[in-house]
Amino acid sequence: MAVQTDVLAVVLAILGLVTSAVSLAWQFITHRLTGARVRCEFRLAVHDEGNPAGTIDYLASDRDTDLAFLLNIDRNEYPHEAALITVRNRGRTAVSVHSPVLLFGRGHYSGVGTRAQGFDMPTGFCRLEPGEAKQWLTPLWPSLEDYRDTHPDTAVTVRAAVQLGTGRWSRSPRWNRWTIPPGVLTLSQAAQALQASVNPDAALPHQVPDSGSARGSGT
Repeated sequence: MAVQTDVLAVVLAILGLVTSAVSLAWQFITHRLTGARVRCEFRLAVHDEGNPAGTIDYLASDRDTDLAFLLNIDRNEYPHEAALITVRNRGRTAVSVHSPVLLFGRGHYSGVGTRAQGFDMPTGFCRLEPGEAKQWLTPLWPSLEDYRDTHPDTAVTVRAAVQLGTGRWSRSPRWNRWTIPPGVLTLSQAAQALQASVNPDAALPHQVPDSGSARGSGT
């Protein structure tokens, strides 16, 4: 009888432990789902400064940043090169964000930032409602020039980041980054170098994707 009582006590203790663990996990999941969940996205873009709606952009990827579409674009129509930072609130609570920047360097916290241009933050912050997203174009090359003053011969990894109202930073995922080869100073130069390395004898690459495609959307 004593043995059965001990076994029952152990079983109850295990059940209590499992119940506590499940309850704690559920509280954590509920907190994440009901709170602000901010996602930062980094895209490479060309645009007409006088017509921000006429932006052609491409999602940066550490595995596949295909810039070949640039070789078919009329650069007189889209003369400016930039980074397009998209910030999405995927949670159920509104959140304030500010300071969309680019981070240069391989370290998680390394790099320098450049303030994005053309966005309206009259109080220094921008409020994102649940499910809302905002985009900012930010210069890509001026900050890179400053970084390369001290890193002239190295490849440079670029990611996007935005600071939340809580002071925490949200960075684009590690796969959502672009590694710039040494000596490359423009997106067009990078596209030409990539095309030559893949197929030196090829003519112009495939046509520009439609505006609704995943890889070359007009913004």
